[in-house]
Amino acid sequence: LYIKGYTDFYQGKFSPSLIKVKSLTNEEIAKGKWLQKLIPSSPEDCDKLWDTLQKHINNIEHVELKKTVKRVMEEVGENFRFGSAAISMHHAYRHGLLEHTTHMASIADALFPIYPEVNKDLAMAGIILHDIGKVIEYENNYTIKKTRIGSLQGHVVLGYRITRKAALQSNLEANLCEQLEHIILSHQGEMQWGAAVIAATPEAIFVAMIDNFDAKMGMVQKVLRDKESKDEFSYYIEGLQTKILTKSS
Repeated sequence: LYIKGYTDFYQGKFSPSLIKVKSLTNEEIAKGKWLQKLIPSSPEDCDKLWDTLQKHINNIEHVELKKTVKRVMEEVGENFRFGSAAISMHHAYRHGLLEHTTHMASIADALFPIYPEVNKDLAMAGIILHDIGKVIEYENNYTIKKTRIGSLQGHVVLGYRITRKAALQSNLEANLCEQLEHIILSHQGEMQWGAAVIAATPEAIFVAMIDNFDAKMGMVQKVLRDKESKDEFSYYIEGLQTKILTKSS
């Protein structure tokens, strides 16, 4: 709802007056610059994040890998832009999935020169698509909750299905398709964390480590944004199993 009014006092008591009430469409809500002030959202500019991600996609040189990524993004683009990366653990807010994925892509880009054994195009495609199943796993109507299929299958399986379909439609060769699927199936790092298999290729290990790194640093960033000035340490963070020092001196 869009509510317009003004605050006033009558006989010494707070007495607000209502001028206008209007039900907003989803399009009007999405365009509202005030939305980020009303619900948890990424602190970063989502348009800039999106532009950065598109540059990473366009830098993929392998034709069929790029086609695969672009085909997926064309299918899920809007949901990807606005979706959350989690319900509570990390980047659990509007545009969180975009922020997390773009950060990972930028980290990878900086690390590629150090690890020439990693296939850059394959790893970048894996990074961009590793969490793609979350566009189906979560319902993002201003509150974050799991969908029915998200509860029954989870984002790892859903992401594998989405990626496999796009890869086949893009005529991605069988060997690369298998390795790209492996990145998605293993990116959670450990079986107890939700991985279907343990990472067993240079690219899968590379992506899983960057995913874990950015997830944990995302928790740290949020804690520092939310810190109370009087407290030296943060609240206990389940994902980090510790409290974070929020004052350096």
